[in-house]
Amino acid sequence: MRVDSANLRLGLRTALAASLITVACAGQQRSPSMRFVLTQMNGHPLPYVEYGSKADTVNRIEQGFLERFKDSIRFTTTNRPTYLAHFPCEGLRMFRAPVDSSAGGATLVQVRDTSTAGCDELRIQLYTTVFRYQAVGDSLYLRDSSGTELHALMRGDTILIVNAAPPGDSRRAVYVRQ
Repeated sequence: MRVDSANLRLGLRTALAASLITVACAGQQRSPSMRFVLTQMNGHPLPYVEYGSKADTVNRIEQGFLERFKDSIRFTTTNRPTYLAHFPCEGLRMFRAPVDSSAGGATLVQVRDTSTAGCDELRIQLYTTVFRYQAVGDSLYLRDSSGTELHALMRGDTILIVNAAPPGDSRRAVYVRQ
């Protein structure tokens, strides 16, 4: 895979979105009432390799957590997308650098060091999503701010999450209480 402008834009958008979500979730300073660890995705143990709709989009889910609060559930997953494997370390450091809002927009910088070794920690992405939920018996009905809905079953110390959206792309995640 080449590092072209489309991949660079995708990486920049992903880094910016992750930063915004992290800032938005930083306001939640309350403690969860229950914490669960992701143990399986689609019947497979972690790490789980997830293949995207395009041949070159592969994502490796390293770990995940579910934290249940009084009125919401926060999902956090640690991923290692394969498209970042080919980015030079200097470019990955730029993704992680704070954005200078006084500059009035994005700036292009020439990457001089094209080495891809020695910066694996920069290829790891943390995703956090918060859902409101309604508990009915042992079922949890979840909805995030974008309208995405999930259904969960809670049995003892285990939560099974079923995501049937988009149609035909059913995903199951098993979380076990810590």
